[in-house]
Amino acid sequence: MKNTSAHPIEIERFESTCDCLRTKPVSLRLESGDQAVVCVQLVLSDATEFVGTLVIDVAGKSKGEEDIFSLRAFADVRPINDFAAFGETEAAQTPQTTIPVPVPMP
Repeated sequence: MKNTSAHPIEIERFESTCDCLRTKPVSLRLESGDQAVVCVQLVLSDATEFVGTLVIDVAGKSKGEEDIFSLRAFADVRPINDFAAFGETEAAQTPQTTIPVPVPMP
């Protein structure tokens, strides 16, 4: 994430349309020109039987509840033993990870 504006921005919290999405950090302040990595993690421990596609809207909110940014995330959730899509070897070698997602600022 990069603040391309001429003034500091402060994201009080991240909001999403799914409780399964976590962000780190949970809040953020960026001076003009500053950059930061925001990690977005999909946590399905409360929905272990879910299989399908998720479309999740995410917004960074200011203290006044204004949207600082918004994005849409897509996730294709499959059973852990469903290796048909990309092969058993690749699936066995794919570690679980949190992926940093760059977010463009308006």
